[in-house]
This record gives sequence, structure tokens and C-alpha cells, in this order.
Amino acid sequence: MEERRPGIAKWKMVSLIIGGVVALGLGGIVVRFQSLRSERDKLSERLDAAIASHEERLHSGKVWSPHALRGESVDGNGATLQRAALSALDAPEALFGKKGRCEEPTADAIAWTVEHREALETLRAASRAKTAFASFNLAQGETAPLPNLRGLSSAHEALLVMAASSPPEECLAIAADAVRLAQQWAPGAGLVGTMLAALRQSEAARAMVGCSVGAPPAALIRSAHELAVLAEDAPNAGAGDTLEVEYLWLAAATRSSLLLSDGFPRTRLDWEAIATGDTVIEAWGVTLDHVEAAQRIGSLGYPEAATTWTALSDSDHQSKNLLVSLAPGNDVYSKRDRESLATLRAAATLMAELAWRVRDGSDASPPPAALADPFVKGSLSVQREDGKALRVWSVGANGTDDGGSGDDVVIENPEKRSLCPPPR
Repeated sequence: MEERRPGIAKWKMVSLIIGGVVALGLGGIVVRFQSLRSERDKLSERLDAAIASHEERLHSGKVWSPHALRGESVDGNGATLQRAALSALDAPEALFGKKGRCEEPTADAIAWTVEHREALETLRAASRAKTAFASFNLAQGETAPLPNLRGLSSAHEALLVMAASSPPEECLAIAADAVRLAQQWAPGAGLVGTMLAALRQSEAARAMVGCSVGAPPAALIRSAHELAVLAEDAPNAGAGDTLEVEYLWLAAATRSSLLLSDGFPRTRLDWEAIATGDTVIEAWGVTLDHVEAAQRIGSLGYPEAATTWTALSDSDHQSKNLLVSLAPGNDVYSKRDRESLATLRAAATLMAELAWRVRDGSDASPPPAALADPFVKGSLSVQREDGKALRVWSVGANGTDDGGSGDDVVIENPEKRSLCPPPR
């Protein structure tokens, strides 16, 4: 028995060494886990401060300012009122699903709008709301509660069909309401909401041009002023809070994916965080840095905003951090957004010209200046004949003036009333 004691002592020593190594390893894991928690708490405080700052500016109207230029303002949030109106207005896609191109209304579509005029008028009233913003819990990584997009698109098209089948003065008023309704989905809604707003507001603006034929001079002047104001503060990703919300949402979603237990790692998510935490923490920090960059982009306007946005996207996509490299790019978004904005501004420029003609068009009074082209530094191009504007266009995505052809974004003075004035 005495002869075995050295062996027992040896194994005790080995056990103590192994135990020490394990303890040191676990201690290191605990230290790393606590370090991750500390970094998470710091970034979480920074995120909460950024969200609070954004919401304060949004609710004070410093990001987007809703316009009620005709009739009395309506109490409430336009986005909420519009959603309630849509729930009672089930516009059939078979009648109003135009599949991406403008088409003149059918007799069945016009008959449907006559039958559902009361519900459509409720939808119009929402356009005069005193405030407009998408309300959702950004801090929890929630996205804006957009309605069923097909339902919204069909209802918006139904409103334009009602406009096209109304007398010119009422047609102009309904189309202007459609512009405002579209704009209500941009505040606080990120890229999806702003792209939806941009597309729908440009369609309604084009319809306003079609409504101008045969309109009384007073109605034409009033509608031209209305569209000019709506175009001045039009929702687009190069202005306002679009990208800021997008990066705040990404940062909040990252926080939701990094939920850590108190004290010691206990769950599978804790151990996953220990393995990948550095990547997540780095991506989170970069995203919060981008919130400040997005605020600067939102104050620039196009075309400068597109250049800055491209540089930010290129930096993300070249990052060795996989999560950072997956951040939203600007190629498709920026092009489509600027095309919609160019359509709106071209329509506003042409409407201003039409109003100038009936108000004081003469050699002594110069025609109104064209609005800025979102694709290049400079104004939209205007083609005139005998001093009267025939077409207004933007140079389009290629940045080259093709004389109103190619990829230029064009609005023409219509010869007859149309929901879809040329070019279509």
C-alpha cells in the first residue's frame, strides 16, 4: 500500500493541473462573455439615444412636413387613418392591378369607383391629416407596419380612376390628394415605405397633368401651386429620414440577435455569441456610425445624396465583416427613386407652365423656372414652341441629355384628358 502512494500523488498532481487549466479556460470564457455584455450595453445605450433623437425630430415635423393645402386639416395621423380607410375598401386587383404600366380605366373600373365613392372619399380625407408618420417600435427591431401592398396599390389606382372619370377641376383635386396619400407612407418607414411613396406620388402627379386639359384657369393655377409645394418636400431617399431609419432598424435587429444572459453563459445563444460576438459587435458599431452618415445624406438632396450613398455602400460591400457587407446597397433603390422624383418634378414644372399661360403668360412675364434634375446638378430640360412648353424631361440614369429620348424621364403636355398622358 505504501508503494502506491507516489503514483496516487502523481495523479493528484495531474488532476490539479487539469483542473487549473479548465478553471483558467472557464475563467477566460466568463471574462470574454462579460466583455461582450459590456460592449453590448454601451452600443445599446448609443442606439437608444439615436432612436430617441430620430423620433423627437420625426414627431416635431422636422424630418417630413405634411401638407394640407386644400380644405380643413384632419386630426390624427394620416398613415393610421389611411390604413383604417383601406380596411373598408377592398379594391379588386382584377380591376385595378395594372401590372406596372399605366392603362386608361375600363368601364367596369369606373363603375366600381362610383359604387364605392363614399369609401374613396374617406380615403381622400386621410390626405389632409395634421401629422403623418409610420408608428412602430423601432427599438425592438420592428419594421414599419405597411398595409397589404397590393391592396394599397389597388386602392390608389381606384382613386386615380375616380379622378379620371370626374370633371377637370375635381379630377385635379382628387389627383392631388393621391399625391399626399402616397407621401404619407415615407416618414419613419425606411426604404420600402419611401420607394412605395415615390412610385405612387409620381403616378398621381402624371395623372394631374392629364387632368389639366379643359380645367378652369383658377383650378389650374391652384393645382399648379399645390403640386409645386408637394414636389418641394417630396419623400425620397436623398432627403429626410429614409436611410437613417434603415440603419436604425438594422442596429436594433442586431441588438435583438445578441441577447445575453446575466452573469455566466447558460444558453445556446450565449455560446454562439462567444464564438461570433466580435463580428456582431463590429457590425453593430459600423451600423450606428452609418446612422450619422445617413442623417447627412438626408440633408443633401439629389444628386449629391446619391454620390455619398454610393460611397457608403461601396465601403460596406468591401468590408471583411460579412454582416457589414450585407448592408443595403443603393444601385436599384437610388435609380428608381430618382426616376420617380424626376417624374414628379417634371409634372410640377409643366403644371407651373400651364398655370403661367392662363394667369399672365406674355412677353413681359418670363415663364417659371424648371425644377432641379435629381440625376445631375442643374435643372430639368424644357422644350418650347412659340414660347409654350411642350415637354419637360430629366436626363435620366445615364446622366446624358438625350433630348427627351433614351432613358430620359419625360412629361408631355397632353392634347386630351388622360389618366396616362404620354409618354406612357
